[in-house]
Amino acid sequence: MKRIDELDFLRDFALVGIVLINITQMITTLSPNREHLIML
Repeated sequence: MKRIDELDFLRDFALVGIVLINITQMITTLSPNREHLIML
């Protein structure tokens, strides 16, 4: 059971990372100014 929990944790961590990357890319494409990146 421990290995399954570790795989679920890695999967969730990867999904969160992908979502964060997508959000940052959307912000950079919508606003060319880098001031919003500093706010993050």
